[in-house]
Amino acid sequence: MTYTGSEFSLEQLFLELKKQSRSENVQSYDEYIDLVDNLVEEKKNYGFLVDEEDLEQIKQDLELRWVEVERSMLHA
Repeated sequence: MTYTGSEFSLEQLFLELKKQSRSENVQSYDEYIDLVDNLVEEKKNYGFLVDEEDLEQIKQDLELRWVEVERSMLHA
């Protein structure tokens, strides 16, 4: 992944998603998917991610971690 000045890892994106999910009180997988899409698009618009990267794979990897987000929401 591309990030000016340092690497922007999938784990950093995931941690940001977890935080956003809590602050927006995400209750469903569909809401989480919307967050994933919005976050990836936002990072792309700011130049942190570029089209040459496999953005669909990044989204898919993040989407697969919904169970972790859901679990953390239940125990928060």
